[in-house]
Amino acid sequence: YNIGCIGKIHSFSETTDGRYLISLQGTNCFKVKKELDKKYKFRLIEVEMLDFEEDKNIINERQKNNLLEKYSQYIRVKKINLNLEEIQNIDFNQIIKFIAMVSPFSDIEKQVLLETKKLSDFYKKLQSILELEIVEDNSNNKSIN
Repeated sequence: YNIGCIGKIHSFSETTDGRYLISLQGTNCFKVKKELDKKYKFRLIEVEMLDFEEDKNIINERQKNNLLEKYSQYIRVKKINLNLEEIQNIDFNQIIKFIAMVSPFSDIEKQVLLETKKLSDFYKKLQSILELEIVEDNSNNKSIN
């Protein structure tokens, strides 16, 4: 993808089986300007930092509740064990980032959210992804029964 996220390692640990668990905190987004020489097993790129617009329209309590209700349906359909009561009192901006981060969305769905510049648009796209996933799972379950 041409749009990516720069992250700062927040914490890391090694598991007993030799894997690493790394927690990143996103700090900014970038657009790839050009790919540099491939001397390494990882990509080196020249980037342009992206500035995302601050929304003048703050998401209201009704929208927050609608999103949490939709996410509640989603985690039921996907059989995800998550207590939503713990996240209901945090800032809406953090809730939508949390949902986007922890949900098993496809890479393309996550990329669409990453490239969204305004919180209100992010909210709408996240709602759409949740609705599509719920409908898809319900359709698959009906065809199995």
